[in-house]
Amino acid sequence: MQNIERALQVCIATMAVLGTWMMGLGGHTPFMTPLMFVLAVTGVTFTDFLKWFYLHRAIVNLVAIIAMLLTLTDFLEYDSTGQLLLIAYLLVSWEAVMLFQRKTARVYWCIAVLSLLEVVVASVLNSGMKFGVLLLLYVIVGFFALVLFFLAREFYRIEDRRRTAVRGVRIGHRGWPGTPASDVPEIVAFGEEGQEEIVSRLPLWRMLRTVSGLGAVSLLFAVIFFYGAPRVGGGWRDQQSPQTQIGFTTQVTLREMGEILQSEQQVMRISFRNHRDVNADYPVFSAPYIYGASLTTYRNGAWRVSDRVDPTRLPLVNQKLLDDTPRKDFLQMQVTLEPVTDSTLFTIPPGFLVTPVRTLTLNRNQDRLIRNPDPEDGMRFRYTLVTAAFQRGIQSSIRPLRFRRGAEVLDAAARHECLQLPPDGLPLLAALATELIEQGSAAPEGLRPSGKAASKSAPPKASDSLNAYDKAQLLTSHFLNDDRYVYTLNFEEVAGVRDPELDPIEDFVVNHRHGHCEYFASALTLMLRSQGVPARLVVGYHGGQRNSLSGDLRIVQSDAHAWVEAYLEPDEIPEVGRVAMGNSRGGAWLRLDPTPGGADVKPSRTQLDDMLDYAQLLWTDYVLEMNPNRQRETLERALGPENGLGIFHRIRNRTRRTLDAVRSWVDGDWFSWRAGVLASGVCLALAAVGRLLYPVAVWLGRRRGVHRQRRREVRVEFYRRLERLLRPLAMVRQPSQTQREFAEQAGARLREVGLGTVADIPLQIAAAFYEVRFGGQGAQAREAEASRMLDELESEMRKAKANAS
Repeated sequence: MQNIERALQVCIATMAVLGTWMMGLGGHTPFMTPLMFVLAVTGVTFTDFLKWFYLHRAIVNLVAIIAMLLTLTDFLEYDSTGQLLLIAYLLVSWEAVMLFQRKTARVYWCIAVLSLLEVVVASVLNSGMKFGVLLLLYVIVGFFALVLFFLAREFYRIEDRRRTAVRGVRIGHRGWPGTPASDVPEIVAFGEEGQEEIVSRLPLWRMLRTVSGLGAVSLLFAVIFFYGAPRVGGGWRDQQSPQTQIGFTTQVTLREMGEILQSEQQVMRISFRNHRDVNADYPVFSAPYIYGASLTTYRNGAWRVSDRVDPTRLPLVNQKLLDDTPRKDFLQMQVTLEPVTDSTLFTIPPGFLVTPVRTLTLNRNQDRLIRNPDPEDGMRFRYTLVTAAFQRGIQSSIRPLRFRRGAEVLDAAARHECLQLPPDGLPLLAALATELIEQGSAAPEGLRPSGKAASKSAPPKASDSLNAYDKAQLLTSHFLNDDRYVYTLNFEEVAGVRDPELDPIEDFVVNHRHGHCEYFASALTLMLRSQGVPARLVVGYHGGQRNSLSGDLRIVQSDAHAWVEAYLEPDEIPEVGRVAMGNSRGGAWLRLDPTPGGADVKPSRTQLDDMLDYAQLLWTDYVLEMNPNRQRETLERALGPENGLGIFHRIRNRTRRTLDAVRSWVDGDWFSWRAGVLASGVCLALAAVGRLLYPVAVWLGRRRGVHRQRRREVRVEFYRRLERLLRPLAMVRQPSQTQREFAEQAGARLREVGLGTVADIPLQIAAAFYEVRFGGQGAQAREAEASRMLDELESEMRKAKANAS
């Protein structure tokens, strides 16, 4: 009994610690978890086990009242999150002092209820995968605590009844269901060692097996109910506050950015699938550039998108497009975007829609995919696009201006925007660009101009007719191969050499040469414009980390990036880029990334990181956001014909075909009066025969049932009498005990109370019971012998009672 109670005390203290831990996961109350752990260990050790000291109930109530008054004083001055934290402080303080009380049933229940309220508060403050793991652990511990509590309570009841019997108090008919109180013999319990005997004979392994099985069945039922029950509202994380994208913005201001605030907060997940087989992953070998928006207007260190609006629908991918394209690398991008404050959606152009989506609009002048106001704002947004930007797993650096037939080139208004410079023309930047073009031969061997006008004997001059592709490669190599350029997010080390009077980009390339991707991309864009090459700044994301288990690409805030797109006329596109053009005969955008590669270096991921990330993905998709739409998609996918549970799909289709066949048969010309008369006659004949045989069948059934009932009652009557005789000794057979186990326990008890002469009778009665019930022995012979032994047992018990009184 002591072991059971100690296990219960440990479980209750563990529930208190887990409840506090779950509330502190989001960093709201980080100090409370270690404090509650120390208090729980102290309370269990010194109050429950060693019993050195206890807190009086009045002190506990006084502390609870003081904590409540302090909470209510400032409750209305906080927002909803602050009010929840105040409630958390109140629950923890109340629970902490109760751990030092003398444990009774009331105290156990109070601590358990307080910890459960902590879990409710934590479910509002936290929704991560760690919370789910702790919640599952809390459920397991709470389940065993509940079982231990009821088990301990039953032992206490047995102990109370034994103590009452020792005092000579009449037990009453509580142990004799259905028997008048006057017929209950007044038996006194002999000794107090019976409780230890019961504990020693308790099959704990069987109890644990039963409890574990019941818990597993309950958990299975909860999972089925969670995913199968019809839903009315949204998911757990429905209508959450959208996050602000720190790294990505459509309004870049270099002078005000300074040190960019970066974080590892997830922005989106992308899975690449083969468009012809969506169940097969598409291997992407290079870190993809994920487009957000293009910025064309620059003024004094600030970029913004074009003011011209050209909304259109994103084209649909069709079979004609697939057939006309020589490349077969069409892949699907399945994007899951976290709730964000910006309406920009991300893609890898050229992109197409699989099915029409009314909420998506493409602004051609900004090259920006926009999500219109959505009624489910605050939820993660999922969309699927088809892209043709990859060749054998490598993203092409050249993409057509319009991915369709026709020689389309940049219109005059867009060309003007992509060639626009500040009023002063940025003379220092333009001079540097001109010098780099004239000294093109100083670039590394692999980055020399490849245009037709490149001279074989002398370096190209400014007067040479270098095309846009050659100029772009030369200027890009300047930033990638000059060691004076340093990627940094902190400008404090170069604060002394910065010139606030200069344009931030001129100051960057002339003075300090320290900057982040926006500086490098801005400098290259403006240098290309100074050389007559239309260019624009593109902001989005680059890189990401792939999960080896799910195959998804995880994009976080710190993956935000900026690069350059330079426009190429149809005759300026190199032969290596013609494959990416497909059937298009127009111009193209050339992607350039002048930022040094060291900026993209990130710590490698381990298998454990992938497992935790995949678990978080499953938790978010199938628990937090299990709204009605998500539930319907999950069930349809699970019960689809391509899965193992497709039998339900086939049963549904077969039932539908059967009903259609019956309906067509009913609607057809099927009636024949001869067949109708014959069928009616057969039905009447069967009804008459059944009416004649029904009374005979009923009589036979009743007689057989009565015979079986009588036989069953005769067979077990003598064993029932044994149980009735032993009840006054506080001995009741438990449902988990067999008749033989109970008989052995009864024999030991009879020896304890001085009735050793009849201690073997319960085992003999049990043996007779087994022979009659399962061995097919004669009931009458065994009944007579059992009655004789039971009379002897009853006589000895009466004598023992008389001697005791």
